Amino acid sequence: VDEIDGAYLQGLDSSVGSFIQTLANNSRIINRKSKYFVTLGMNSFLDTTDETEGSQLSHLTEEVKEVCKERFRSSQ
Repeated sequence: VDEIDGAYLQGLDSSVGSFIQTLANNSRIINRKSKYFVTLGMNSFLDTTDETEGSQLSHLTEEVKEVCKERFRSSQ
């Protein structure tokens, strides 16, 4: 796997950007939601607001999910 960023989290075998792109590359578009996540992933974006089935975060363990949300969620 060619790493596309330097963002590594314990519990992932690759960088976060590579995980997101690999997930997008391996996904099939079957509805609007899957199209949304594939589009995000192909552009190396992580949606930290959606944890529902089929989301990017739904493919992570609870521990990695929490670290991702903490590290990458923008403060408002």
